[in-house]
Amino acid sequence: MIFRGFFGGDRKKEEDFDPLADLALENMKLGYLVDYDMKTWEVTARHCYDWGEGRSSQEWELRSADEVIYLEREGDDDAEWCVSRKVRVADITPDVRRSIAASDDPPERVTFEGVAYELESDRAGYFHRNTPRLSEAKGQGQQLITWSFIDASGQRFLALEQWGEREFEAAAGSAAEEFQFNHILPR
Repeated sequence: MIFRGFFGGDRKKEEDFDPLADLALENMKLGYLVDYDMKTWEVTARHCYDWGEGRSSQEWELRSADEVIYLEREGDDDAEWCVSRKVRVADITPDVRRSIAASDDPPERVTFEGVAYELESDRAGYFHRNTPRLSEAKGQGQQLITWSFIDASGQRFLALEQWGEREFEAAAGSAAEEFQFNHILPR
């Protein structure tokens, strides 16, 4: 009986972890490691967005050395994935802050790093920091408005977020496929 813990282990904990199901991209938790774009990334944060009417999205902050990217998943059965990096709002032309201050909307067409983007959609919602799933959210979250711009190819996007009256953030990215991420491992 004394060796039960040594040889038998805690069977309940072993049974709770299913390596085939739990090592899926959408199940990554803080500290997990994943390979993408020839680098190993660590999950350093996981957030969710509530877009209302039962729509939500999840976001993983991934870090490799001094680089940070964001992996976002939207949808349930037929999930869409994208990868983005934060960019400076001041690098987007014309001045989106000035346009929003004047008319509550950004311009219909913007340019970033020489690429033209067209306004595709806008939506308002709530951001829940360090909350893996909307069902686990406590409170209303932080309100935001986001505008999505897309390039002519339909593969690259630019996202502009407004937090409060005058705080803006931007991210540039592209669509991603789940198969681009591999070697998912818990830390």
